[in-house]
Amino acid sequence: MNTALLPMFAGLPLAMAGLLAVVTPRGWLRTTLFLSPGALGLAASSYLLWLTRGGEVFSHNVALWDDGIAIPFVADAFSALMIWTSSLLVVVCSWFAATTGDHMKPYFPALVLVLYAGVVGAVLTGDLFNLFVFIEVMLIPSYGLLAMVGALGRLRAGRIFVTVNLLTSTIFLMGVALVYGAAGTVHVGELAGAAAE
Repeated sequence: MNTALLPMFAGLPLAMAGLLAVVTPRGWLRTTLFLSPGALGLAASSYLLWLTRGGEVFSHNVALWDDGIAIPFVADAFSALMIWTSSLLVVVCSWFAATTGDHMKPYFPALVLVLYAGVVGAVLTGDLFNLFVFIEVMLIPSYGLLAMVGALGRLRAGRIFVTVNLLTSTIFLMGVALVYGAAGTVHVGELAGAAAE
């Protein structure tokens, strides 16, 4: 497998989200652009699941930069299964949104695809700081989706959701800083090796 394709699991939904945010096609084209990243992710993760069935692990540093600078993407059988499950859910939920007409709301498809990219990135990243970044990529569109489709009661609950997530994100980032201060790295593979010694 060409490991340089691993970042495309998160990159393709982000690129399609940017396209759908800038260009707002109507009809079947909008539906196709909305559904295609999830469908492609489902197919690609099925293939990745097949490749990792024997315990193989694939990794790639974005732009081939050195560890500690690059965003590392690491795939094994469990992460492939998680991507497959997430992609299946995105396909089903996006299809439901397309049949109900929710996908015609401005920025709805873009927010869903950014959320999907954040989930996939969080599953594939091999670095604690980038895990924090991808979790934030997940959370930001979820706030928008709550505000977009929510009634007044849901918006009130959304304020609690935002507050709790900001608090937990701050605690998580402080934890990443403490790990870096103690171990000198936030790369998950290096931390696992240090723990085994």
